[in-house]
Amino acid sequence: AFTKCFRPVSNYPSDFSDLVVWLRADSGVTFDIPTKQVSAWADGSGNSNDVAQPKKGYQPLRNGYGGINDKAYISFDGTDDYFTSNAFSPITENFTIFEVSKINNSADPIIGYSRTTEGKLWMGLNLGKYYATVVDESEIALVTHTSVVTTGNNHIAILKKHNKQIDLEYYDSANSLSETDNNAGFNHNLTFNNAAFTVGQYETFHLEGNISEVIVYNRALSSSEIADVKGYLNLKYKIY
Repeated sequence: AFTKCFRPVSNYPSDFSDLVVWLRADSGVTFDIPTKQVSAWADGSGNSNDVAQPKKGYQPLRNGYGGINDKAYISFDGTDDYFTSNAFSPITENFTIFEVSKINNSADPIIGYSRTTEGKLWMGLNLGKYYATVVDESEIALVTHTSVVTTGNNHIAILKKHNKQIDLEYYDSANSLSETDNNAGFNHNLTFNNAAFTVGQYETFHLEGNISEVIVYNRALSSSEIADVKGYLNLKYKIY
């Protein structure tokens, strides 16, 4: 005899359409066992948007336990560790990004995309150590940041871009925060799929901290869909 366990149908990232990137520290990680150095991180969305770092000196480390809720995590040294996607970013006009991490220093990025004249996007801590998001179409930037300093906090952060607006949701054990920015002149048709995306790096900035999970949808999810994915992440990592 056995007991069959069921998970909620709409409480799992792959239940929703347009999932294009799903990086989990507990799955799909290629690393050297003695050194823990990670050379590749496979995309679990089924779209082969894998990230990699072939240069040993730039490889983050994979830890199998001891992270958020004692889960696996990828640690970055803040100096030169990062991943670059093997293919161009899959993100077009609208998107929703979830990430679970701990960021230890100011100006530290989780995920980034940068084209000098064709748009930029970024999630992480700004120079003031507030959690921030930026979506820039080269002339107008949509920018949000939390109202409190969030350095060193285990958290879930969500960036949703829909047309001329971005929304930030941020959760840790002490805070539940939301911010938004919009501009009628923003070029909402701009896409973010003409270059690779990076994890743990944005331009000259590098992450000092740990990443547990990154999930990207190539559309603006509904409020209920966001709540379900956030629920999956909080059930797994016990953030709040």
